[in-house]
Amino acid sequence: MKCLIIKLLLVINHVHTKIALTDIQKIEQVVFDVNNNLVINPDGPLNGLRGYLLDKSGYMHNKRFFSSEIDTFYTMNGSVNSESGQFVCDCVRKKVKDHAYIDIDTDKAKKKYLIRYHTQLIRMFPSAGDNLSISAGRPNALIRFLKSKPVEQYSNYILAALLLLTEHVNISIGADLEKKGEEKLFLKRADGIREYFNLSLALNKKKTDQIWKDYHSETVEVIEFFKMCIEYPLLSPKTVNGFTEPTTYEQFMTGNFLNTPQFLIQSYIYEFIKTKDDYIEFVKAVHTLLSDQMEYADTITRKSPKCKKRKLLERAYKKLFIKKEEFINTKNHLSHIIQLKSAMDENNPLPLVEFIQSLSPTILPLYNRDTKEFVDNENTIYSDCVESSILGMLCWLLYSTEMEKYSTVHLFSPSSDLLMFFKNYSIPSKSVTREMRLDWCRVVSGLSTNEEISYIKEKRNEIRSGLLNIFLIIEEVAGHSSEISEPINYLKKMLSEQQLDKKFNVQSALLQIFRYLSNGRVTEVLCEDLRILNRTDNRPDIFGKFQLICEFSTIFTLDISSGHCSVTLMNSSSTRHIHQIKNELSSIQREYTNPSTYIECIIMQYITVELNKINCSINNTVYIPKKQILHHLSNYKNSVSEIFLFGRISHIYTKTFIVMAFLSYFEGREFPLNDSFVRFTKNIIGSTVLNGRTQRQHIMSVLLFNSCSTIYYTNIQYTFNDFINYEYNPYLVTDILKDILEEKAFSVRTSMGSFKCLLKILAPTAQFYTLLRRETTFYYLSSLISRSSDSLNTLFMAITYVNSIITRDMEFTSSDIYIYWLMHSFEAFSDEPEISHMIYDSINPVEIGCKFKCDGNYMITCGKLWNELRDYKEYFYDEYNIVSTEKYVNIMDKLSCLRTKKANRDKYPFTHYYCNRTNSTCIT
Repeated sequence: MKCLIIKLLLVINHVHTKIALTDIQKIEQVVFDVNNNLVINPDGPLNGLRGYLLDKSGYMHNKRFFSSEIDTFYTMNGSVNSESGQFVCDCVRKKVKDHAYIDIDTDKAKKKYLIRYHTQLIRMFPSAGDNLSISAGRPNALIRFLKSKPVEQYSNYILAALLLLTEHVNISIGADLEKKGEEKLFLKRADGIREYFNLSLALNKKKTDQIWKDYHSETVEVIEFFKMCIEYPLLSPKTVNGFTEPTTYEQFMTGNFLNTPQFLIQSYIYEFIKTKDDYIEFVKAVHTLLSDQMEYADTITRKSPKCKKRKLLERAYKKLFIKKEEFINTKNHLSHIIQLKSAMDENNPLPLVEFIQSLSPTILPLYNRDTKEFVDNENTIYSDCVESSILGMLCWLLYSTEMEKYSTVHLFSPSSDLLMFFKNYSIPSKSVTREMRLDWCRVVSGLSTNEEISYIKEKRNEIRSGLLNIFLIIEEVAGHSSEISEPINYLKKMLSEQQLDKKFNVQSALLQIFRYLSNGRVTEVLCEDLRILNRTDNRPDIFGKFQLICEFSTIFTLDISSGHCSVTLMNSSSTRHIHQIKNELSSIQREYTNPSTYIECIIMQYITVELNKINCSINNTVYIPKKQILHHLSNYKNSVSEIFLFGRISHIYTKTFIVMAFLSYFEGREFPLNDSFVRFTKNIIGSTVLNGRTQRQHIMSVLLFNSCSTIYYTNIQYTFNDFINYEYNPYLVTDILKDILEEKAFSVRTSMGSFKCLLKILAPTAQFYTLLRRETTFYYLSSLISRSSDSLNTLFMAITYVNSIITRDMEFTSSDIYIYWLMHSFEAFSDEPEISHMIYDSINPVEIGCKFKCDGNYMITCGKLWNELRDYKEYFYDEYNIVSTEKYVNIMDKLSCLRTKKANRDKYPFTHYYCNRTNSTCIT
């Protein structure tokens, strides 16, 4: 297909500096009503700390991307190219096509509200890039109206009106749509006569564009939604099980508040307002509108003393503002969070830490170096895990602590593209933008002067993972100096000989490169898990984990595996400060043990999650809220909102665990397709960078453990057969199997069901035998047997499953598998000989090694087993039972024959993979 070169119209998530805590502190001191000496109520919705913590906690991020009420649009199609014979995976994710489900599984009143709520949520947070964002490319979007020149000066009043509507203050804001082409948005004063503004809703668009209406209809619909909320029964505090702001921690932890209009508008305002001064102007607008309502209510009250409006307004006023003398006596929420942030900042003195943490892979278009343009073709987009890792590594190596910016002056003849990049991005930012990623592609994509550099996609895009390949890229952009070329030649020599040198020599060679690139700041290189493996293009390369230690007390880790690459950065002195942070968190947690207000609940949950993260950091593990997720599943009532409160869902391990936990916990039970957890996990899968091979492997691997996964996730058009043939990672699958068999929260029945499901899918392939003969597989199975109340019955279930799946046309027998199991059982169940005896009873001596030429591993196992059966003869040999004696003699004869036989070439094409899942997980 001919690629259409277009000028990229990208909605870039400009990572603006949100209001800092110090600015929030200054805003708290501002008096907004001099006569009454009023300041912002620290427990109310105007407190900037509320928006700050909600954002840090990732609640709206989770809500936008994973809500079960939202149908996220994505497809994944895996197939084999008929011409090249290569496997191709085509993944598409279009957030612009996301929409609210109309068949939400709840009562009629809630359904109607939730459809409208999530429709507006999608519109207000289009999030076209990789992160949560209110930016949008479509001309009809709310943000485009608020930021337009005629409207911008009134945007604070519009947002203030929407906020007051969620507080049940009936602000007169609306649209006049009577005259076509002259649609207006008005905001009237409380008397209904005078106006604050009357703005044109006309949409500036090309005449050829027929997609949008002639006016800002989305803005009108957003406003109409918030106006509806004033009298909506579900939003009344008096309604049982409605959607209201929580007053207790128990209510908070249901997550129902995530469906309130207050949460929606407060999150939007925090994203919209960028500076302290803007926020002060916004609060002034709130005060002006509310004061106007109060003054008008006074006139009505004089005429009609029983008027309820005055009481409603007083309630809203007290919620939003407080007298300064009363403020002094309130709990100082902000000081706790500022002190905590100060401790955390001390632990992360380098500005690069946050930047490198933001370098998770994303999807990018191809770059055509000849035309200097990007190529819009959904079939050729790719995941930039290697590109972003190289970017993070070079940023860290080139950062000068003296100049506090990047420096390339020490490099010999760097490329013009590299120089231009670090001229445009000379100072570290807190996070990477899409624009920065695209500019980096201009540096490292399409390099053609060195044919040894390996790319995956056409036009020489998507750098292939591998240490040598990464160094060839660096040499090309940083300059051909002897400090780089000599170590590269050394690596090439090792690869040509297929033999790793001593680790010390490898580390010394790598140190030469990294010392040069860092201008001498890297002082040590440590290598772990070094291996020579074939890359995805079948050429050998070096893989492993490489730690670079620098003079300014940081450790940079480059983790390279087949098909994937990642980087991390931590302050090596963090161990001195980490307990200080933990103590600070614990102190705040004690302060908020019994939260009684919404903001106190937010603080309590934020601190709890941060403590769990710290504990995982101490153990050098990835934070995954396993205990909380499993507890939620044990009490599952068709809602997933609670899970959104356990931290931002972003890491692939977290996503994998959530999907695995659901599928394994409920194996054997089929849910309707509109079930909340089915849709939640469907969105989890869709949010994953499925164009990335490693992330795709994680997701596809967990789907193997549930018989309903192909029913639940119809967006995935990728057969298990193709997955096993082209991308299956046996070590990754075994890791997941370990989690399922060892996790006590899973019943023995469901764990065994997941195991059986996996076996059924693998049965037609060589991976079936490979999995069952592995020692680790049996030990994980032994964990399940040991935690069951009836170990023999559990083992019998496993044997029954294996026997039921193995057929006569397979090139091995069940006895060939039980040979391994029996051998492993002597160590795993040394105190339970009856376990070994049951496995022994399942072996048919006639079947041992009768169907295939035995490999070396099989014969070694036979030899070891012969020795064990000889030593424990009394357990298996009964001289008074002719059946027992014959079986024992026949087995021993067969084993003896096999153990003395020379190893023949294994008939099975067992492929050895390398597990990318290097980090362990943490139960909190």
